[in-house]
Parts: sequence; structure tokens; C-alpha cells
Amino acid sequence: MTTRRRFLRAASVGVLALGGCTRNDGNDGEWIAVESPTEMTLYDVVMTRKGPYAVGEGGRIVARRGDGWRVVVEAGPSGARNALRGASVTDNGRHLWVAGDSGVVGVYDVDAGSMTDHSAPKGMTSTWEATGVVGLAGAEVVSLANGSGEVVRATHADGRVEWSDPVKPGGGSSITSVEFTGRGFGFVTDTSSNVFQTVDGGETWRRIGIRRGSVNLHDIAPLRSNEIDVVGDAGSIFGYNGFTWTRSRAGENALLAVERERHRGLAVGDSGGAFRLTPDGWRRERASNGESLHGVCLGTTEHPAISVGESGTVVEYHK
Repeated sequence: MTTRRRFLRAASVGVLALGGCTRNDGNDGEWIAVESPTEMTLYDVVMTRKGPYAVGEGGRIVARRGDGWRVVVEAGPSGARNALRGASVTDNGRHLWVAGDSGVVGVYDVDAGSMTDHSAPKGMTSTWEATGVVGLAGAEVVSLANGSGEVVRATHADGRVEWSDPVKPGGGSSITSVEFTGRGFGFVTDTSSNVFQTVDGGETWRRIGIRRGSVNLHDIAPLRSNEIDVVGDAGSIFGYNGFTWTRSRAGENALLAVERERHRGLAVGDSGGAFRLTPDGWRRERASNGESLHGVCLGTTEHPAISVGESGTVVEYHK
């Protein structure tokens, strides 16, 4: 899953200045299935400065335009049609980093509409399960994580990308998400109920949970270094306040993606499950006709909240 929350927080500044305007993912709307330009599964969705972009099977990247969704990249960064598992956007929403099967990695400039291929960093061709980005376009730091429990970071400056050697935060379990809240602070989750934290940009990691978690973890949404939410199997949502973990249940099925920003939150998962954070906890909503949802992003003043999933499913939250 993706690091895109800083861009959403930046976009919210104008909302607060308007005093009372709400974004298009409030509590008085509904999820609506819209026409998708692909029947291939979409695994992740992020909000860029040009609106939402989603990635998935076949290396496809699709984007929301005024007249609907359309394909903007047909076959991925390398043209080999490797599935794209994760997407992340820079703090200013300009660069979209994507990664996936067979070591494929690329960066898409949403302003220029151009893709640059950076596949197989350090000769690594395993599947990238998660990607995270922090910083402004042209000066960002990129993090990739794979099924062998490895994290690789890179600096992107003046068109050049410098990759670090891989680091294993844990014992080698598959990493499912990587998120950084700043250049130094970051988190990863894995399939052994582990959450690891770094305060030095990924050089060292320490385990912060989850004791007796007992489920596969799928995504993490950090608000600050000491406040995060994590979702996993069996409808599990774990909250952390810097000291203790609390567990709540949102349905029975696995939750695959979560997004948080201030008092807003969305979580989605298997069988079309969708949940919204309310003052009384997580509330279930109907988002799809049973298709599993793999990715979700919060809305802005200009764009609705989006969730994507199986068979090219795209659902939007409209008032």
C-alpha cells in the first residue's frame, strides 16, 4: 500500500480556510460503481495533484478525468505488462511511483504524462508488495518492500536514483505495507502480525507490535509517529497511541487497505467490505456487489473518495 496522506493533508489546508466546506467523503453520501476502463484487477489507488490514479494487473495505470476513467499507461514502466501492486505519490502530488511483479519499478510524472523505468534496483527481480514515498517531486525518498521481508530505499534527485542495500526489519515474513511520515520516521507491517518502526530513515528498525495479533496484517495508516491504524484478517483494525494497541472488529472478512487523515478514515477489503470511521467507531457501508476491494483513498474538495479492486472495479463516494 501507499504513502499519499501528506498530499491529502496539504490539500485540506484550503478546506479549513473556507471554514465549513466538506470533502466528498462525508457521512451523507453513497458509494457508486462507475465504468472502468479495464477488467483487470486494480490493486492500489492514490490521489495526485491531477486527481486519482489506480494501478493493477498487466501494468495498467488508469486515471480519473472529467469524463470518466481512462487508461494512461498500457503495459507498465518496462512495457512487459508486469502487475503493479503498489503506488505512492510525492508530497506535492506530482510524481507517482509504482512497483510490482518481477522487480518492476517506475515513476510517472502526472504533469508531463511521462513514465521513467527504474526496474530491478540492485538487480532485485522479486515482487514488490508495497511502496512508499516521502518528499517533493525531484527530491523524494522512495521505499520498496518485498515478499522476502526486505526494504530497499532510494533517493531521487536531479533525475538520478541512488538505491541503498536491502534491509530486513524482521525475520523475513512478507512485508505488506510501508509508510513514512517523514524522512526519518516510518513503519512496515508483515504477515506475522508484526509492526516495525524506524526513526533513522530505515537504517534500523524496532518491533512495536502487535502482541497476540494472530492475524496477517495488510495495511497501515500512520497519522503521526505515535498514532497509527493497522488492518488485517478477520475484520481486524488495530489502533496504536504510542503506548498500547487496541483491537476492534469491522466485519468478518479480511481488510486489505486503510486510509486515515485527522478525523476521517476508510477501510476496505474482501467481498466488497467498506467501513467509515465515525465518532462511534467504524461503520459498515455498501461499496460494491461483492468484488474484493484492494485499495482506497480519501477524497478532496475536487475529487470523491475512491476504492478499487477485483475485475477492474472502481467505486466512488458521492453525495
